[in-house]
Parts: sequence; structure tokens; C-alpha cells
Amino acid sequence: CFLISQREEAEEARKMDEVRLLSENQKEEHAKRIEQNLQERLTAAKTGQDLLSIFPESWILKGLLSENDNSDDNQKTLVTSILEKQRSEFIELLQLEKRSKQWYVNLPSYYFCNISRRLVNEKNDTIEWLESECEKLRAGIYKLEEQIGGRPKMFVDAMPETEGGVIVID
Repeated sequence: CFLISQREEAEEARKMDEVRLLSENQKEEHAKRIEQNLQERLTAAKTGQDLLSIFPESWILKGLLSENDNSDDNQKTLVTSILEKQRSEFIELLQLEKRSKQWYVNLPSYYFCNISRRLVNEKNDTIEWLESECEKLRAGIYKLEEQIGGRPKMFVDAMPETEGGVIVID
């Protein structure tokens, strides 16, 4: 009786392991499909609006595609131009921005709004500083020596001065 009980338990454990393994494989397949879909959408993106559908919370894209600005067409052209000339760097910047927002919520907003303003004011066809900005951003996010109290120094430095512990927002 005892041996039969052990065999039944072993068989049940084996079945549970198979189900767990199948579930893990399905999760992995799903994650791969999501990543493949994202890569296809990134490859197909030609305009700022295309990118905004992929990165809906992007401070950079919102600044570049601002509806309040009279030079809206110029900004849309700027995004298209960046995509044509420096696609991989710009998409990496947007991916790092997304990751920063996930990890630090609103702390990086000033930093990325500043990048957006720099892009709008850029006069050259090729934005020389884009690749180095991505490197600086990676270091700021991933390297502990670039952080203050668990927050990237670059994000803290981009914040406006405070008055009595309250952030002043214009």
C-alpha cells in the first residue's frame, strides 16, 4: 500500500513538472512573439507618430511632436530625418527613456525634456551627440557609481532648483 502511494505521488509530481515546464515554454514563446512584434513595428516606423504609438509615454517624442508649437511640420520632419539618418541611436534613446520611466517614474522627465529641446534646436542634419548621449544614459542608469541614493545623478541634476523642499515647476 505504501509503495503504491509513493508511485502515485511520484506520477503526480511528474505530471505537475510537465505542466509547469509547458507553462514556462508558453510564457517564453509569448515573450518572443511580443519582442518580434515590437521589432517589426520599430523596423516599419517611418514617422514620429509611428514611434509615439510604440512609445506612448515618451517625453522626447511628445516634445518633438508638440501640438502647441507652430513649427509642428518642422518637428515631424525632424523625427523623420533622425529616423532616416540615425535610426538605431534614436530608437535606443527611446528604449532607454522607456526603461528609465519604468524604473524611476517621473524623476527622469526633466532630463528627457531637455534632450527633446536640444533635438528641436539642432541645426545639423546629423546629430553628433546622439550616440554619446545613449552611452552616458546607459552608464547613468546601470552603473552604481553614477547614482546618488539609488537615483541616477544625471536625472537628479536635471531637476530644477527646489525651494524649501518643494520643486518649483514653471
